[in-house]
Amino acid sequence: MTQLARLTVVVAAFCLIAGCDRADRNAVPATPAPTATSTPAEGIATASPTPRLPATPLPGSTAVAATVVLVDARTGVATTLYTDSDRPIGPVAFIEDSVRVPLADRSLGFRLDGSPMTSPPAVTPTCRTSGSGVEVAGKQFSGVACGSISPDLRWMTYMVQTGEVAVGTTGYRVLQHDMWLVDLQSGATRRLQAGLVHCGGCDGRYGPRWSPSSKYVAYAEFGGERRRFLSDVGTGTTRPIGSGNEIHDAPEWAPRGDLLAYSTTANGKVARLEELAAGSSRELPIAWPVRFDASGLFLYSPAWATAPKSGPSTVSTSIMRVDTGKVVATLGGAPPAELLWTGGSAVARYGNSEGYVAVLQQATSCAGTAIYGEGVPQPTCVKDGAQGQISPDGFRVAVARATGAAGPAHGPGFSSTSLPRYDIEVVNMVGGGSRTVVTGAISFIPPLMLWNPAGTHLLIVWPQAGGL
Repeated sequence: MTQLARLTVVVAAFCLIAGCDRADRNAVPATPAPTATSTPAEGIATASPTPRLPATPLPGSTAVAATVVLVDARTGVATTLYTDSDRPIGPVAFIEDSVRVPLADRSLGFRLDGSPMTSPPAVTPTCRTSGSGVEVAGKQFSGVACGSISPDLRWMTYMVQTGEVAVGTTGYRVLQHDMWLVDLQSGATRRLQAGLVHCGGCDGRYGPRWSPSSKYVAYAEFGGERRRFLSDVGTGTTRPIGSGNEIHDAPEWAPRGDLLAYSTTANGKVARLEELAAGSSRELPIAWPVRFDASGLFLYSPAWATAPKSGPSTVSTSIMRVDTGKVVATLGGAPPAELLWTGGSAVARYGNSEGYVAVLQQATSCAGTAIYGEGVPQPTCVKDGAQGQISPDGFRVAVARATGAAGPAHGPGFSSTSLPRYDIEVVNMVGGGSRTVVTGAISFIPPLMLWNPAGTHLLIVWPQAGGL
């Protein structure tokens, strides 16, 4: 297994980073008759079960509570929204001008001033099993399984088990599926692709990836040749676009428009960009893995470091303009590997300009987090920075700075001999200066840092876990 492939294994006792969907693995069919089965949701990485971690704290162990903090980045005021010493917290998120904190038995809502809401903010409709089918937004669909719902809430993919197939030289048999689509308005169903081979038990596979317009969906089989496909859901036409279904192979959609970037081979280096509306494609001057910034103006590579290191290295990151295809910068350092799980971007557009902000690790000039700005000769270096997150407008950067270790430590579902400590610092790109907004956060990897769309508020969640 390559080092990048090992990144796809979650080692946490709780799945706060990517969420874990276990419906697709280790299944053994009772009969070869077609059966609807769930598919991983968009962007979700599947992970094998991890051994139960010790429930008994080690002698002298420090208690680590699952914690959610909301920071007003304009004033530096930090408000603790929720802590829990016994249970992990689900995937926290900004929803318009509010915060949703999912718990095991309920969800909490908070306004941006930190005050609690009487009811949590509404979320995108989800799917649940109901009788011989599923229920989505109060509507029943017979013979359908839960899967990935399109951004416009019109479509949902799901898989239908069709039997087994022998793979490899030993004759080992695994499940085989067809990929189907259901129209959530009319209930009509359509098969998109037949004969998808399962892997028999997977780590770090990704689910279907929808285009922002909901007109296209990209997906791959979990095993066999791990073929990758692109389907036009309006016409039902499907074509192959390569191979690879590890999470680091997942195709990347532009935030707007039907532009898709992907590698044609598993663990491939060549990146291709398709402009589906124009019916054109081109190879990119930057290598896979690539990622769009939130504005869609830039593509950058690598999208995450393929070989995480503790100190500086010779790795570099290239940024290109999507419209011109020109490389505008090659910068020292690379995005941290954790972005593979958190979905954070290492590059952002600076305000309404055509300039960029980039936040990288492993730069030769910085033993920490290097913050680059277009036209600035030298990056700002946050010493001991372990990860940075840029606000959507590019005006601020939140940096998790390593400050030592705590141990032994225990918390919801885990016990450890040692865990890193982090302070969270917000660096202002406009006018300069920085302030520390959180101190002493204990976490396996840097705390999760999420900006609201306006770039005025920052959510910080810990402990977070994931790794090799």
